[in-house]
Parts: sequence; C-alpha cells; structure tokens
Amino acid sequence: MNPNQDQNGFDPNWNTAVGASEYLDQISAKPKSGFNFLDKKMMIILGGVVAVILIIIVVIASSSGKKTVDISAVLSQASAQYVDAMQVIQYGVDNLDSGSLARNNAIASLVVGSHKTELVTRVGEGGASTRDPSTAHEELRLAKEAGRLESKYRETTGLFLQDIIDTLSMISATKDVAQSDREMAAQYIEELETIKSRIEGI
Repeated sequence: MNPNQDQNGFDPNWNTAVGASEYLDQISAKPKSGFNFLDKKMMIILGGVVAVILIIIVVIASSSGKKTVDISAVLSQASAQYVDAMQVIQYGVDNLDSGSLARNNAIASLVVGSHKTELVTRVGEGGASTRDPSTAHEELRLAKEAGRLESKYRETTGLFLQDIIDTLSMISATKDVAQSDREMAAQYIEELETIKSRIEGI
C-alpha cells in the first residue's frame, strides 16, 4: 500500500493542492485504451452491413409505390370496354326522347366514339369484355316497356363508363410508362368523368 494512502486506498491529502495535483498526474499517466485491429475490422464490417440494409430499404420503398403492368394489355382491355360502352350509348341514341339526357348522350357518343377509334386503331378490339352489352340492351328494353328507360339508362351507361375509367387509371399507377400514354389516359379519364356525371345527372 502506498504510504500516502489509507486502508481504503485513498490519499488523505487528495483535497489539498498538492494531493490533487499528484492525483491528476496519476490519472494522466495511465495509458488510454483504444481500438485494436479486430475492433476496427468489426466496425468496418458492421458499417458495411448497415449500408447494404439501407440500400435495400430504399430500393424496396422506391419500387413499391408503382406497379409494373403490360401497357398493351391495359389498352387492349380499355379498347374492348369502349366497344361495349358504345353499343349501350348507341341504344340511347336510338331510343331516348329529346331532352337533356338525349343531348348529353349525343355528346357521349362523339367523345367515347373518338376514344374508341383511337384505341382500336392502336391495339385492336382485343381484350375481355367486363360487361355484356347484349344483357344491358335487354335490361334497357324492359325498362323502356316499364316506362323507366331514362333512370335505367343513366345507371347502365354510368357502369360501362366507370369500367373504362378504372382500367385507364391503372396506367397512372404503372412505372416505366411513356409520358404520352400517361397524358392520353389522364385526358380520357377527365373527359369520361365529365360525361358520366352529365349522364347520371350529378
């Protein structure tokens, strides 16, 4: 035991100027601990693992926001839906009496017909039908006999137009789609929503 320390290892003079100075000298004289080679190597490995994990998270986050779909398949589906919708709209042209609904339906015939022509020229009339226009025609015929053609026509045409809107909306949720296709889909959707609102009387 240091003769200047008591039985507990403390210097009784630590609180004197001399004792405090000697105590500080002892602390500063102690070797400082540092990282050895293995510690540094482990830190490098851990840092690399963390970096890889962060990169993976960023990639997943950036790719999960948008889906990848076959643009040709989407447009082909929309084309088929346009063909079906035009059959229903044509029924309205042939059977609706004069009035606001008939006028809005005439506008729908022009706009929807223009969309259909552009898509059919591009991708053909392929794609599966979402709704059967023949069934819709029969329901409209029965509604006409019952004196409620207008209300049934508003409902039926709204459904056919909404099918197209839903299909075209897939393009805006698709990555790696040409800007021209995005703009076309956005324009078609806007025009269809306007027509749908007018026909439904909203």
